[in-house]
Amino acid sequence: MCTCTAWYRQAETVVGYLSRYSHKIAISDSRIEAIQGETVSLHYKDYKRDGQRKTLTLNGEELIRRFLQHVLPKGFMRIRHFGFLANRCRETKLEQIRQALKVPASNEQEGDKKNQSGEKATFCTEVSPCPRCHQRQWRAVALIAPKRFKGG
Repeated sequence: MCTCTAWYRQAETVVGYLSRYSHKIAISDSRIEAIQGETVSLHYKDYKRDGQRKTLTLNGEELIRRFLQHVLPKGFMRIRHFGFLANRCRETKLEQIRQALKVPASNEQEGDKKNQSGEKATFCTEVSPCPRCHQRQWRAVALIAPKRFKGG
């Protein structure tokens, strides 16, 4: 059941409500350039034009429609990797890192096994310095994936 109340008529209330959800999801506060009457202007990068910065002006209804396309269904969690783990460049960057460290590409399928609960665990036989004290040698025996979150 959806209940609509009079609060939606006050622009400041609506902007305040949406701004709590806009940070790091679909529209960051810094991208909003102006709010004039029933329109909102925001900037974006046009990757078809070499990342040129452009301004887009939308009416409130269209802005909310586009914003709601970024809301995840119940039980889903947003995961975002930055840097060399970003989906866009992961393979290329990891290969460059391996070459710089003079480490051969690993055959991930060879080291993957299932643990007792049936989850995938990655086994490693490589000896490396302790990440904490940097003096002792240690060997990672297994990296066990965390249990999946069950939405409720």
